[in-house]
Amino acid sequence: MPLVATVAQIVVLFGLTLIIVFADRAYRSRRPPELMESIPPAEPGIGQMLLLTVLCNIAALPVYFYQTRNKGLWALVGFAAFLFCFGASVVTGIVVTLVMGVVG
Repeated sequence: MPLVATVAQIVVLFGLTLIIVFADRAYRSRRPPELMESIPPAEPGIGQMLLLTVLCNIAALPVYFYQTRNKGLWALVGFAAFLFCFGASVVTGIVVTLVMGVVG
């Protein structure tokens, strides 16, 4: 696989992971107070999420969703979100490789 395809995969994987985190933060911040939990969950810091995304991407979304909801089921939702991001990065790598083969 060409280096360009590998770089594209990494950018898509990290980018989608961070987009999901920031979109969820925005969604939760706009929820009415009566729908929020009685005990506010721990909000992971931006630095922690960036570090997890770079060092161990598979853990970033499950840890984020578990910490913000305090329920184990949400860790599974985070893992499913990771699988989506990973699948999108694989498709990106395949498409970039095919395009590079056609273009030369």
